[in-house]
Amino acid sequence: PMIRILAVLISILTMAQSNQCVCEQNWDCVPQIKLVECTSPTQVLLHSLSLMVRNAYGYPIKPDLLIENWEKNVDMMRVPPDNEPGIGAYVWVDTKWNKKLVIAVRGTTTVYDECADLYLWPGFSNDEEFIKFCSNFTDDQLDYSQQLLALYLEVKTYFHDFDVLITGHSLGSGLAQFISVTQSKGEEVVPSVVFSGPGLQEILENTYPSMLPLDETLEKNMVNFVDPYDPIYVNSKEYQVGVICVWNTQEPKSCSQYYSDPSNSELYHECFLESHYFTHLLELISNKQPFDCDIQIKQWFYSLPDKRKIAKWM
Repeated sequence: PMIRILAVLISILTMAQSNQCVCEQNWDCVPQIKLVECTSPTQVLLHSLSLMVRNAYGYPIKPDLLIENWEKNVDMMRVPPDNEPGIGAYVWVDTKWNKKLVIAVRGTTTVYDECADLYLWPGFSNDEEFIKFCSNFTDDQLDYSQQLLALYLEVKTYFHDFDVLITGHSLGSGLAQFISVTQSKGEEVVPSVVFSGPGLQEILENTYPSMLPLDETLEKNMVNFVDPYDPIYVNSKEYQVGVICVWNTQEPKSCSQYYSDPSNSELYHECFLESHYFTHLLELISNKQPFDCDIQIKQWFYSLPDKRKIAKWM
């Protein structure tokens, strides 16, 4: 362990003396996150996680995209039942590094998922007909947080000595962060790197108020990548937890018009498609779009791996 720590410190000193891309393409290297022209481990990680989430969205209509150095565990897939609520999630096990595992959770896809949104975020809709429709389902069907928790506990039973990271988009982001909060114990942190998360503060206030405020170590291991014009993010800023990394994007015309007229549902939908929809985020990641995070990058990423578990993944 001491040799490894010294190697990390030497790499940090090397980066301080040079503006070159010196990161290796593996999870254990300390990334130069600001050098977006460098294929840093951060960009490699985001690319892999985004494909994992994309595959969770695509099943069973779209074939899985292959992800280098990762293999899907088909026995632990969570496929939503037909015409009923249920999470969609994949479990990915690394084939190159040592004992790393990712649980990837899709976001809202069906009307049944929208009922789960309403269950977890009661202000999701005021439509009486929709609320009546959702009342046809049980708490067990709609509480996706408990469904994901059951999957996480199953994963930890069979892969008990693996480092687990949770990822997801939109609804899946909130669920992933829920696992980070409820299953992290002291320095044994379950990290989450998510996309377009809707904010977890409200859920915690309603269900786990004793966990607030969150531990600083935990918050620094919960990372949410967002488009600054995404209405889901904009309307939930006060409920966000963890580290927020904001992509540097141009405001879509539809979003500018929507924020000038927030009661216009058509403009909201157009803005949503251009800033929140997962294909938009895939494009940002593919293009290595620059982003800024709301804490000091040096403080976060340059921490030693045994103190910041997320560092092992970057």
